[in-house]
Amino acid sequence: MSKGRRYDGEPKLNMKKVFAVFATILIIILFIIGINLILKADKNKVVSKNIELNYYTIFSNGNWGVINSNGDVVIEPMYPEMIIIPNKSKAVFVCNYEVDYNEGNYKTKVVNEKNEEIFTGYEKKSVILNYDENNNIWYDGNAIIAEKQGKFGLLNLDGKEILPCEYESITPLKGIKNSMLVKNNGKFGIVNSDGTIIVPVEYVSVSALTTEYKNGFLVKNAENRFGIIRSDGQVALECKYDEIKNIEDNTNYIVKENGKWKVTTTDGTIFLEGKVDNAVAMNYGNVIIKENGKYGIIDLTENIAVPTVYENLTYMFEDKYVAKKDGKFGIINSKNETIVEFKYTDI
Repeated sequence: MSKGRRYDGEPKLNMKKVFAVFATILIIILFIIGINLILKADKNKVVSKNIELNYYTIFSNGNWGVINSNGDVVIEPMYPEMIIIPNKSKAVFVCNYEVDYNEGNYKTKVVNEKNEEIFTGYEKKSVILNYDENNNIWYDGNAIIAEKQGKFGLLNLDGKEILPCEYESITPLKGIKNSMLVKNNGKFGIVNSDGTIIVPVEYVSVSALTTEYKNGFLVKNAENRFGIIRSDGQVALECKYDEIKNIEDNTNYIVKENGKWKVTTTDGTIFLEGKVDNAVAMNYGNVIIKENGKYGIIDLTENIAVPTVYENLTYMFEDKYVAKKDGKFGIINSKNETIVEFKYTDI
């Protein structure tokens, strides 16, 4: 009996079943991909809602407004003076209005992203504006100055009073970030932009020791004696010195006591006492000294590294100093080796 043609020769695939299997697998794969895309899209939507907006000023037809990083106009241009945004991630905008250019008078208010006035209850509010020696301007992004009944305090950008309005004045310490000079009853101190008192308000004068906040503050008491208070509020040197200048790593200080120069550490260790007529500056254990109108370098082991033969000597960086000799400038190191020849009128 014949088996029929279907069984003649080699066994053959049932192509309909093969295509059906492939189609099923393809549908499953596409379904999985589709679900993943949907989940990813939903996740992106959630993330996009949480993206922090930034705010920027805009100018149109002679007036100022605010736009956000999505391109949405937050405040239509309506203010004659540029709106100040202390912190671009906060919807806190300081606006001047009713400006009288002839008399120089104006009013100031703080508004939110709906152009609604906030931080009410204070007579005046102003940003903390500072600038460095190159006149680069910046605003403190954590606080603003508020005035109530003629006294000044600080508000954070959420409107909380972080320093009570009880001071005669609050002014930023020029060129130093996070440092404001406060005055009360004729005495001075330092407060940071969190409202924390760093230097008690009890000194005749307070100034930055260097251009860095971290290096602390030079204070002078009523007896005209100087001391050092660190940026964490700790006393580095008590007020007992005739003069203090320059520092090294917040540990070594050049001081003058009872008319004599020396180097002292915060733990009381003394170097070079009575060994120099005038200590000018110090870097990495090397002290620039001046004797008989000439400059040189001595280290803390009392070794004269550079003889006092130069007309001027200024630290640059690493182990390099700008020196002046015979009216010309060059560069030397602390071994008195010439790095750049003395042939320039200025460096």
